[in-house]
Amino acid sequence: MTAAAGFLSVLTHAGIAHDHWAGGAESPHPATLPPHRLIVADDPAAFAHVTGATSVAVPLGAAAGAPRFAVAMAGEVPSAVLAEVAAIEARSARDRPLAPVSADVGRLLHLMCRARRARSVLDIGAGAGTATLWMAAGVRQPGGRVVAIEKDSARRSLAVAAVARAGMKDFVDIRMGDADRLLDRLPGKFDIVLLDETAEAREGHLLALFEGAFLSPRSLLFSHGGLAEPVALARTHAHLQVLPEIVATTSLGIGAGLFVAVTAPA
Repeated sequence: MTAAAGFLSVLTHAGIAHDHWAGGAESPHPATLPPHRLIVADDPAAFAHVTGATSVAVPLGAAAGAPRFAVAMAGEVPSAVLAEVAAIEARSARDRPLAPVSADVGRLLHLMCRARRARSVLDIGAGAGTATLWMAAGVRQPGGRVVAIEKDSARRSLAVAAVARAGMKDFVDIRMGDADRLLDRLPGKFDIVLLDETAEAREGHLLALFEGAFLSPRSLLFSHGGLAEPVALARTHAHLQVLPEIVATTSLGIGAGLFVAVTAPA
């Protein structure tokens, strides 16, 4: 079975147009990467020489020898977004930890927003805004919007400033406060949701998302991090796997661990 099997199942259930390059195929010319079609390759180095595209190698676990595959799509992330992400990462390393998502997680979230053609994205636990920036760059083409929630005022201020400097202000709404109180005021349904908070907190927020019908058909749920609370995290992910509203899941060893789930079609 290919290392990408679980991810391919997620794409299929989410209705995302994609091609699968089974092992050994040589990397084609960049022109063969269509603008609105995701490419998944069994060879993690398949896109090493491709230009004009965004790509990421995805391991299935944290071990050095964990199986890996690669994901790519034509089109690059705006340089202004990359500059702001780098600035947040540098500030986090220099001044105080801001828990930015890794570049690999950011690129994958960006690609999934683009491939899903998401118009409405929710980022719970936005921090200083790195994931928000990656995803905003992914929703701007269809005129989408990222609603980000952050309860730390200093981190929210950093995120607001970074979003403005990156030219993503028209595609982002960063709200200050606790998601417990803000969820009921959110507009419409979401195509993609990222939960990057404590494992305990995300349990309640997931329940609220389902009970409040905040999720679109075939929406993508991303649960990132929370490894400091392994028991609560495992309980949350196990719950997702047995919910009748969930039709596919997969775990990826990227960043601080990324769990992906897809809701059922309408």
